[in-house]
Amino acid sequence: MKSSIVIATRNPGKLCEFQKLLLPLGSSVLSLNALSLDEEFEEDGLTFAQNARLKAIGYSRLSKFPVLADDSGLEVDALEGLPGIHSARYAGPNASDADRVRKLLKEIGKAGGKRGRPFCVRPCIRQ
Repeated sequence: MKSSIVIATRNPGKLCEFQKLLLPLGSSVLSLNALSLDEEFEEDGLTFAQNARLKAIGYSRLSKFPVLADDSGLEVDALEGLPGIHSARYAGPNASDADRVRKLLKEIGKAGGKRGRPFCVRPCIRQ
């Protein structure tokens, strides 16, 4: 019997990346859409880890499979760690990736420093 794991995403690109990454496990990799999980869980944690954990726990309660969630973003030293957990909404709720990059580069230019890092947390939870 083939095992299954749920990726807490509706993003087809992210799902494809995880399917490739987890291929050696021989597991069936499912999206939230594949299981008709329409619920959204507010990411109101103060850290990437807290937000990823909120999603993983929330969806694991709705599924009989383990759930792999993630939260990621950029932390820029000159911006005191911003955009951090607000990376996806840094330029506003309807901003495109290009809008976020433009805003970030503008803010970095004002601050005079470019040093930073990508950050990602991916807990896997089974309830």
